[in-house]
Amino acid sequence: MKLGIRSQLSLFSLLLMLVVGSFAGLFLEHQRRNSIEQQIEQELSHYAAAARELVAESKAETVLQFDSLADRLGQATTSRITIIALDGRVLGDSNLTLNEVAAVENHGQRPEVLEALLHGKGIYRRYSTTIETEMLYVAIPFGAPKILGTVRTAKPLAEVDHAISELRLTLIFTGILALLLAILLSGLASHLLTGTLRKLIRHAKSLPAGSSSASDDIELLAGSFNHLAEELESHITELRRMERDQRQFIANASHELRTPVAVIRANAETLLDGAIKDEVMGPKLLQALDRNAGRLTLILADLLDLARIDAKQTHLEVTNLHLPEYVTRAVETLEALAQQRAIKININLEQTSSLRADPQALQQILLNLIENAIKYAPPAGSVEIKSQRQADRMLITVKDSGPGIPESCRKKVFQRFYRVDNGRSREVGGTGLGLSIVKALVEAMQGEVGVEAVEPTGALFWVSLPVS
Repeated sequence: MKLGIRSQLSLFSLLLMLVVGSFAGLFLEHQRRNSIEQQIEQELSHYAAAARELVAESKAETVLQFDSLADRLGQATTSRITIIALDGRVLGDSNLTLNEVAAVENHGQRPEVLEALLHGKGIYRRYSTTIETEMLYVAIPFGAPKILGTVRTAKPLAEVDHAISELRLTLIFTGILALLLAILLSGLASHLLTGTLRKLIRHAKSLPAGSSSASDDIELLAGSFNHLAEELESHITELRRMERDQRQFIANASHELRTPVAVIRANAETLLDGAIKDEVMGPKLLQALDRNAGRLTLILADLLDLARIDAKQTHLEVTNLHLPEYVTRAVETLEALAQQRAIKININLEQTSSLRADPQALQQILLNLIENAIKYAPPAGSVEIKSQRQADRMLITVKDSGPGIPESCRKKVFQRFYRVDNGRSREVGGTGLGLSIVKALVEAMQGEVGVEAVEPTGALFWVSLPVS
């Protein structure tokens, strides 16, 4: 008999429950048994240690005295106590009468006794032929400085079997309840999942042969599955891209951090080896330490900024802002750098340049773009900052007179750690993350960012944000 979809789903769910439940039960039983046996072993070790001290202090000499002492110790510890002479003779046993002690076989070759005499403690599990039950034995030697024999404590493992039996009953009871619940839930789930499909099948059966409606419904169902497959493929592709980007980001970050760390370590070792006393090399190495420590600080700060943006932990409070105020503040902050390179900064802003942005984010965007323009412009070059309203957007541009950016690189400059010229970027102190932060902040404020070429040379970065 061929099972329907609903029956197949139910059967699969039940089989899955049985397999998982069986493995879980076996695992719990194994863990419980080990736990109880370890607990018994610890108790017997304590009892054996206490019995050894009492045997040593008792000054017992005859079998009657040893057996009487074993009986008292066994009653006090609720365990079997056996006192064994060095030659293997049983001197006393709490589970045997005096006559049985005299007739019991030599215990000198018992594994736990041999191990105790060799290593100071013996532990063994086996079936006791004397009292006919499974036992756990712990033996330790007594007598000082000369070993006179061993004291052995033992307990039957019946309580372990009893605890495991109780656990099995509990697992069976809960398993039956879980199985009944699984039957109910799987039936309900399969009913809900197959409801629409069953309706479609009933509808298709009710249509006359050759009806286009039946074909249309089946094609619609097939189309839905195809659409679902395409959506899943798109998601998988996106996940793979994100995973690839993450691996690339980690590799790039490691590479960027490795260089300043290596320089700091090498310079520190050289200074410690005595270069700090060198009037020429000492200051140079210290300056290199400071320079690379500063670079390391910048990289880590940018990485933290990106991490916060990616994790949506950067709270942006978008409000109406007057652009000239923030441009003036950014230029004043970078004035010393511009004077050092003799860069002329031209500002051409619309006085009504109002836009909607987060104050701190806008300041960080302007600082980054203007600082890059100053650094990449040639000495005595120029930087121009302009604004222009375009419908409901404010366009901000920062143009430099530097070497420009090749067309093949313009779409990549906003990628993390991407550099058009690695040597030049490191020379001017860039981390390779600034433009990535700019792009993330601009997009978080519903804006756009890009870069264009300038004739004959130079680059123009633009940011478009909503107006007030």
